Amino acid sequence: VGCVWDAAGQSEILRGTLRVNGPRSFGQRYLSPLMLAFMQVHPQINVVLDLDDRYSDLRAGDYDLSVRIGRLKDSAMKARKLADSPRGIFCSPAWLRRQSRPIITPQDLLEYPLLGYAHARPTQSWHFVAEANQKPLNLSLSPRLLSDSGEVLRDAAIKGLGIAALPHFLAQDALHSGELIELSLPGYQLPSDTLYALYPETVALPAKVRTLIDFLVEQMPISLS
Repeated sequence: VGCVWDAAGQSEILRGTLRVNGPRSFGQRYLSPLMLAFMQVHPQINVVLDLDDRYSDLRAGDYDLSVRIGRLKDSAMKARKLADSPRGIFCSPAWLRRQSRPIITPQDLLEYPLLGYAHARPTQSWHFVAEANQKPLNLSLSPRLLSDSGEVLRDAAIKGLGIAALPHFLAQDALHSGELIELSLPGYQLPSDTLYALYPETVALPAKVRTLIDFLVEQMPISLS
């Protein structure tokens, strides 16, 4: 089941089911509204949308498309970039005021409770890119809290339980409300992640999947901030 041309031969009518997988936090904020909009544009398309932070093996055939944030390593996947996803280091301003020692370098973070993302790659390490003459730095963590939910880590940081590395799109509401602040580490920053649409390299891309990817590219902001 895929697509046919209408009688006038002017436009493509997509039919069938699209099985899409994406990360939970991003999916709720961005992917879900876009999938609903896509269904409105293509009324004969049905959608199965699973939001899960675990990486799914598309070669198993469970999904037509996976939308993922990170750095590509699997050469068996084809990918199309959808957007950049900047990240930062965040904590509660009230919590920070109670600390006696300043946080100036990445190493200073190790003096405080840190909040770790359970599906991070490499596991429990924050990688900092450097400016000027500094060298890149990998910071190995022993998190006070480890969770597979970005919302849990954000909320823990808001409650003053520690410092979290979060995507900007997940922290922006708390930043605007003053519940979180972003820490500045002169000379260092977390590298931006990239949002990709992934599909198996060996699969000929069906028209409904190709049309969805084009739609996501068109509708997605250049940067998730």
